Amino acid sequence: MTGTQGWKTPKRLRAVAFLAGAFASALIAGPAVAEMAYKVTSIISLPGGQQITSVDIGFTDPLLSQYAVTDRKNKSVDVFDTKTNTLLFQTVGFCGIAGTTCTTGTFASEAGPNGLIYVDHKEIWAADGDSSIKVVDLGTHTIPHTIPLGLTKRADELCHDPVDNLVLIASDKDAVIQFIDTKSYTNVTNTPSHKIVFDGTGSYPNATNGIEQCQYNPHNGLFYLAIPEVNGAGNDQTPGAVIVISPQTQKVVATMALPLSSCAGPQGLTIGPAPQILLGCSNNGPATAIIDERDGHVLATFQGLNGNDEVYFDSVDNHYFLAQSNNSVTPQLGIIDAITLTAAPSIPTGGSDHSVAADPSTGNVYVPIVSGSSNICSTFGGSDANGCIAVITSQGGPAKIVAAVAPTSRTSAVSSTLGTPTTAFATIINASTVAATKCSIQLPAGVPADFKYQTTDPATNTPTGTANTPVDIAAGATKTFYFAITPTGFFSQDIPLVFVCDNTDPAPSIPGLNTFLLTVSNPALADMLSITDTLSHDGFINVPGTAGTGLMVAAAINLGAAGTVTFTPLDTPFGQLPRSLPLALNICQTNASGTCLATPGPSVTIAVNNGQTVLFSIFVTGQGKSIATNPAFSRVFLVATQGTSPVGQASSAVKFVAGPSS
Repeated sequence: MTGTQGWKTPKRLRAVAFLAGAFASALIAGPAVAEMAYKVTSIISLPGGQQITSVDIGFTDPLLSQYAVTDRKNKSVDVFDTKTNTLLFQTVGFCGIAGTTCTTGTFASEAGPNGLIYVDHKEIWAADGDSSIKVVDLGTHTIPHTIPLGLTKRADELCHDPVDNLVLIASDKDAVIQFIDTKSYTNVTNTPSHKIVFDGTGSYPNATNGIEQCQYNPHNGLFYLAIPEVNGAGNDQTPGAVIVISPQTQKVVATMALPLSSCAGPQGLTIGPAPQILLGCSNNGPATAIIDERDGHVLATFQGLNGNDEVYFDSVDNHYFLAQSNNSVTPQLGIIDAITLTAAPSIPTGGSDHSVAADPSTGNVYVPIVSGSSNICSTFGGSDANGCIAVITSQGGPAKIVAAVAPTSRTSAVSSTLGTPTTAFATIINASTVAATKCSIQLPAGVPADFKYQTTDPATNTPTGTANTPVDIAAGATKTFYFAITPTGFFSQDIPLVFVCDNTDPAPSIPGLNTFLLTVSNPALADMLSITDTLSHDGFINVPGTAGTGLMVAAAINLGAAGTVTFTPLDTPFGQLPRSLPLALNICQTNASGTCLATPGPSVTIAVNNGQTVLFSIFVTGQGKSIATNPAFSRVFLVATQGTSPVGQASSAVKFVAGPSS
C-alpha cells in the first residue's frame, strides 16, 4: 500500500471528522500533591565477582529499556536491561582506571571511559581517557569507530543533538569543546584547529575551573553547558554560568550567570519540563538551583542539596535525581519534585557514588554503589566489597492510577484584560484493587494561569458534582473530567498536569498522552482540535512485517483564528527529543470521500478558516527493523504548527504485526 493521490480512506474511518466536530461542541468554558516515596528496592551485581570501583556517567534509552554506565575498573561500558535489571553485555577496550592501560606518554594519568550517551538507539558513544570517543555498536557489542580528538587530556562529557546529527564533546581538563557528526564520525568544529577553547576569546567565557555536563534542549534546539567558574581562582568562589550554544553556528547565543548563594560551581545539568533546567552544584556553595531556560533567572533554590556530579530528570515521574557524593553533610541521592518544586527525602549513598540515571519506561533509577562506599549491596544480598548497582523505585500508595487527556493540545488568546478559559477532557483510571481516595487534577507550579476541574457524565460530557472537589474512584473504575486553564500571561508549554489521589503516587506523565500542550498568544492563532483513528479502531497503527505500510487518519477543526497551518506527522510529540523510530511518515489532505488531494509528502500546509474541518491520511511505512510494542513511547503524532508555534496535536501508537512487508 503506497498511498497515492487516488487512495481512499475506508468509510468507517471517515467518521473521525464528525467525531472532531462533536468533540468541539462539547468543550465548555487543590490540595497539595503527596510526595512520591523512593527507596532502594533491589541491586544488580556484576557477574564473576567483578568489582565496581570507579564509574562515571550513566544514561538510559527508554525506547530500548536499557541503562548504560561507564565502568573504569573493568575498562568497559556496561549495558543493562531495565525491565529485568540484568546485565546484557559489557564492551571492553577503554583506558580503565588511571595508569592501568593508557600508561605511556600524554595520557598516563587519564582514566576512561567517562561520559556516554545513546545515539539514535543504535550506538553508545563513550568518551575515553586517551582523548577519543569510542562508538559501541548495540547490535555487535563491538567498537567499530574510534574518533580521536587530538587533545592532551581525557575526553569527558558529551550530549547529542538528534536534529542536526551532532555530538558536542567536552574535554574538561583542556576546557575545549568539539562537534562530531554522527553520520560520518568526523570532527566538524568550524574553526581552523577544529576545536573551541574556553579561554575568554571570541564568544566563549574563560572557564577557570573546567567545563562540565552539557545537554541538548529539545524545547528550542540549543545546547546548554555548565561552566563551574568564569574568570576565577579555580575554587568556585567566583560565579559560574550556563552558556547556550547554537548547533548551527557553534557560537554562544546566551551566557547566564549564576548567583553563588543558589549555585556555586555548577557541574551537573539536566533539562526538565519547560522552562526548567536543574543544575547540580558543588559543595563549595550551600545549595542547588533550578533556573529558567530562557534567561537563567533562578526559579527555585534548594539549600543543602549540594555536592553534585551527575543529575538526571525522569519525565514520566517528573522528578530530578541528584548524585551528591560530595554533599557537605553526607553522601546522598537528592530528589526534587519538578511539579511542586519541593525536595523529597534523600537516600543515603557513599562518598564515591556520583553517577545516576533514570529510565522513564520503567520508573527505575540507577545509582552505581562503588566498592566499600556503603552497605547497600550487602543489605540486598550482594557484596559491599564488590559494589553493585542500586535500583531505586517509588513505592507509592496502595492504589495505582493512570490518566489520559483529550485533546492534548489547544491554543488560547490573551486580551488586554484577562484570558478566556481553554478547556479539554481528562480520564483517571484506578488500576488497582483498592479505592483511590480524594482524586484531583492540579496545575504544576509556575504556570501563569488559573485552573479549574470538575467531573463529567462520560456519556454526555456534561459537568457533574462540584468544581475543584476531589472525588473517590472505586477499584478498577474510571472517572471522567473536564478542566479549564485560564491564562494570565503569554507562554507555550507542554504542561505536565498532575493527576493524584491521597493514597497514590501521581499518574505517570507521558508527553503527548496526558500532558497538555498550550500556546497562549496575542494576536490569536489557529486552534486545531485534532482527533485520530486507525484501521483496527484500537489506537494502534498496525505495520505489517517490517517494511509494510500502516494507516492513521485524522480530522482537525479550527476553533481559533484563521491562519496558515502546517500539518506534519512525527514520531515525537512537540518539544521532545526525536525518538528516531524506524518509520517513514507521509501525509496527504483528503476530501470527504477519503481521496488524497495531492501526492503524500512529509507535510501539508493549508490556509484554515475559523470553523473549518480538514481531513488527512497518514501513511506509516516500516524501514526494515521491527521495534517492541510500547504504546507510551512508540507513537506517530500529527503536529499542527503556525509559524513556530504549536496549534494542535494528536497521535496513535505503532505496532509491527505479522503480515506481508509490502
